[in-house]
Amino acid sequence: MYEIWLMLVIVWELMLSSGTWLWAAAGVWLALMAVGIVRHGVSWQRGAVKAAGLGVLTTVVAFFVLPGMVASSMGELRYWVDWLALAGMAIGIGAAVAVFTWPVWTTLSRRPARTG
Repeated sequence: MYEIWLMLVIVWELMLSSGTWLWAAAGVWLALMAVGIVRHGVSWQRGAVKAAGLGVLTTVVAFFVLPGMVASSMGELRYWVDWLALAGMAIGIGAAVAVFTWPVWTTLSRRPARTG
């Protein structure tokens, strides 16, 4: 239980120390969403499907790449909390990619014009 609490405290402190970057990212995301809302004839559903696919792909890649990025390896993950932390980080990265690419894919995915 101590390890879980420690992990949560570390995540909280990292969030507090990078608050400016989080606000900047939120502003960029809102700007991207505004561009998608303003454009007519876009398909939010088609954009969401593409963004979700890219998010899942990014999650899988991040799961295997993250240990090497911090000079570790999969063999070093011996405790279930380590695996949970790795999965959580990979899911977070994949979700961030999906959330930021959703309005981009939406803006690029126009519905076909209706005829008749």
